[in-house]
Amino acid sequence: MDSLASLRHFLAAADAGSFSRAAEACDVKVSTISRHIAALETELGAALFNRSTRHLHLTEAGTLFYEKCRLILAELEQARQDVSRFNATPQGLLRVAMPVTLGHLKIMPAMPAFLAAHPQIRLEAILTATAIDPIEAGYDAVIRTGLFPDSALVMKRLADAPTTLVASPALAATYADASPEDLETLPTLCHTGPGSDRWPCRTPAGIRRDLTPIPLLKTNDLETLRQAARDSLGPAILPEWLIAPDLATGKLVRLFSSWQWGASAEGTPAIALLYPPKKTFPPKLKVFSAFLTALLHKT
Repeated sequence: MDSLASLRHFLAAADAGSFSRAAEACDVKVSTISRHIAALETELGAALFNRSTRHLHLTEAGTLFYEKCRLILAELEQARQDVSRFNATPQGLLRVAMPVTLGHLKIMPAMPAFLAAHPQIRLEAILTATAIDPIEAGYDAVIRTGLFPDSALVMKRLADAPTTLVASPALAATYADASPEDLETLPTLCHTGPGSDRWPCRTPAGIRRDLTPIPLLKTNDLETLRQAARDSLGPAILPEWLIAPDLATGKLVRLFSSWQWGASAEGTPAIALLYPPKKTFPPKLKVFSAFLTALLHKT
């Protein structure tokens, strides 16, 4: 038996003074009203109505139960309206984790504008080099870069994030007579992590290759790699969102530009928002995703 329906049918019968008028008001059969009232009386162990041939009258127990039910259903309706308003307005605590360099350079500088546009949202942003599982950690979402294998998380692609091989102009000049294969015998700058012992690449003919670099420097910090490349310590594979200003000013130049390097040689890398599967997309996450998409395409 649907308990809420039974309570609603009881209130309708009390207000209407008859099962037939209650059934008409609730758009159900008279037998449904009668069955629900009988079940309530059995469960409570008390008669709720004094019945006559023409009208229903609440008993003393029925009057007490009526007042309690009216309050319960009023509270329930208020709760429903509150949740509907909450789901209609971006608000509440938004917990997000993101890569350190991407957060520092791209995302966090724009957060004052995001929070000003959505004053009912509070932001908790964790900048980390560790891949966080939002389900286990209790985050609303995580921002990641690169290639994304199938997982239990939902992925919202925010922007492409191609990678390329770069070096300082001075160092690049020394590679004039070199080939990509020569990188296996020359000092390089490498990012730590899975697969860091190889440089995936793809020839102009589309042939997939893996080079084995000799790292002069390995670090998990992209900003450190960028600065080391600018200082001519070696070539590095870096995301274009990071080095775009350096390419524009000539502080870095592409090396073996007819080849594809890093994640770009293995697929189509991206900056993405990953979040646990949900029946509905929370408004706070929806506006955050839209804001990031606009931000990353603008910059």
